[in-house]
Amino acid sequence: MPWHDPWFLALVQIIALLVPAAFLAWLLRCAGVPGRAPAAAIVAGITIGLLAGPGVAGRAWPRIHERLFLGAVEESRELASLRSTQLNESAALLAAGVTDAAISEQALAHADQRRPLEESRRRALDAHRFRFDLLSHVVLALHLFLIAPTMVPSTERSLRRRAAALIGAGPGAIGAGALAFVLSCLPIALIGPALAGLSWPASIALALVTGAPAVVAAVRPAPYIAGAFAMALALAAALIIAWGPGLTITAGGLFLGLLASLGLDSRFTRRWRHLALAIAMRLSLPLLTALAAVRIDLHGSLAAAPWAFWTSVALGLIWASDGRWFCWMLAWRWLGPPQDRARAWSLAAMPVNAGAATLSIALALAFLGSGLFEVHILPGALLGAGVVELTTGARTWLAPYLDHRRSIT
Repeated sequence: MPWHDPWFLALVQIIALLVPAAFLAWLLRCAGVPGRAPAAAIVAGITIGLLAGPGVAGRAWPRIHERLFLGAVEESRELASLRSTQLNESAALLAAGVTDAAISEQALAHADQRRPLEESRRRALDAHRFRFDLLSHVVLALHLFLIAPTMVPSTERSLRRRAAALIGAGPGAIGAGALAFVLSCLPIALIGPALAGLSWPASIALALVTGAPAVVAAVRPAPYIAGAFAMALALAAALIIAWGPGLTITAGGLFLGLLASLGLDSRFTRRWRHLALAIAMRLSLPLLTALAAVRIDLHGSLAAAPWAFWTSVALGLIWASDGRWFCWMLAWRWLGPPQDRARAWSLAAMPVNAGAATLSIALALAFLGSGLFEVHILPGALLGAGVVELTTGARTWLAPYLDHRRSIT
């Protein structure tokens, strides 16, 4: 039967999440949501993922949700049937008034009977989770392949200008990028174990998700160099702490996209960039966000680890947007080129506004698949990604005002 075919289930999972998420993203774009297409895609993906997850669909339609997103349906039914039979046997034994030793002996025999089924169910759940993680990383690799052209200069003139800027920028831009990366990640890495009770690897993973910037496809070359260097540091740290098949697939998608963009004619590159971005913003980003959000059970996270849940949500809402921006401003003011320090707020907004949410979601999925990222702190990462995109206009509007105030004082 098709429902027993894992590839058929993977196709149904994609359709069940992609169609409503893409439709809701279209409605949000038509409604003029702040942040335009990226924000609409992320908000739609989070909404559809939460509705399709264990908190809503898992309680309203448990059998469908279990079949699609959990797996091990037959094994769970066999185990439930055996437990029901054993419960009846235990009740009959109690009614017969047997000794405690006989009851204990029967409990041990029942545990031995359940053990093979429990092991079979665990293996089936692990296999389904592995396939779902693999599917998420394939979609993520496809998304990075599509947005890779935005990281590559589309004309030979632009390429020459950035190459000259790289030679003449000196250590200032690279130093600002490195310092901004450290300032953005270090507080979260220290707060995680102290406040949320996270392990050090999980805390570092959360710091990378909420603090890593994006590659800045900006006109000014110095922010581009700083953002690219900081992103390289973030990806290197991610590879060190969470190397595995999922992250390998993700990095491969980005690498192939960059190679393909470099090998295309400049005129075709511009056309391909517009088409690829349209597909990425309208299809792959809503699906990618929904694939992450469908794992979240808000009720279960609040019950299992309420302090870690609320800490990650607060960090995602505050640090992923304003905190990250403030750290980039400090780094640019301290180590940026002297002629640019008067515009530190405006230049710092570029790495935060240039698609940082996509990198945050990518790192969250990579860490989740490697076991470093816990599900109850995933809501904070997704909310942070949404806030970053929803507030791009606010940062763009506020940055010149802050720069002007400092020049006056």
